[in-house]
Amino acid sequence: MNQASGGKRSSGDNVVMVDPLEAKRLAAQQMQEIQAREKLKLLVMVFHDYAEKLSGLLCKILIKEKRRRQAEAINGALAMIGLTVGLVLEGQTGKGILAQLAGYLVALSSLFGQ
Repeated sequence: MNQASGGKRSSGDNVVMVDPLEAKRLAAQQMQEIQAREKLKLLVMVFHDYAEKLSGLLCKILIKEKRRRQAEAINGALAMIGLTVGLVLEGQTGKGILAQLAGYLVALSSLFGQ
C-alpha cells in the first residue's frame, strides 16, 4: 500500500504520476476557462442592466411621443374651431378674419389703456 497523502488507500487504487509542467499548463488552462466564464457572467449582467435602462428610456420616449401627438391633435382641433368661428363671423358681419382680429386688438388695447 502507498500512503502518498497520509490517508489509507485500497489495494485497487493506482497512483498517477503527472509531469509538473503538464500539471501547471492544465491548471493555467482551467484558470483561463474560469476567468472567461466570470467575464461572460459580468458581461451578461452589464448587458442586462443596459437593457433595463434602455427599456425604461424607450417607455419614456413613447409616452412623450404620445403626449406630443395628443397636444398636436388638440392644437389642430382648436385651430379648426377658430377658423370656423372666424368664417361664420365673416359671413354675418362682412368683415374678413384679419379685420376681425384687428378689431379685437383695438378693443383689448382700449380696455387696458383706460
